[in-house]
Amino acid sequence: MNLRKCTLLQLCFALLVVMFVFTQSAAAATTTISDADKGKSITLDTGDELVVQLKSNPSTGYEWGVEDKSTAVLKLTGQSRVAPPNNGMVGSPGQQIFHFATVKKGAGTLRLHYVRAWEKPSASDTEFTVRVVIQ
Repeated sequence: MNLRKCTLLQLCFALLVVMFVFTQSAAAATTTISDADKGKSITLDTGDELVVQLKSNPSTGYEWGVEDKSTAVLKLTGQSRVAPPNNGMVGSPGQQIFHFATVKKGAGTLRLHYVRAWEKPSASDTEFTVRVVIQ
């Protein structure tokens, strides 16, 4: 009976170690990029999160929007705005933050346009692009 308990405890301990190692290696990473990364290339793993933080001033009528035909290796999972500190100035710029999940291996270009919500993107708009490689 004592030998069985010892073997069972060893087996449980080994299982816990395997589970711990597996969850540590499978942990998703978050990569944050900003205006300074425009035109660059980034490499992510499947399951990682990409956060894009861009300067924005919605009081001018302009805001960032993800191009409809942007890369299929990413999926937009959320977005938010961060207002500037209350400095007493109306129309102070803040940031728009976009959250993307990596959905499959491959490569593509993530495109965002800084446009007025009621206008369609044009070639003269400010554009943020980054090449994304998912491995």
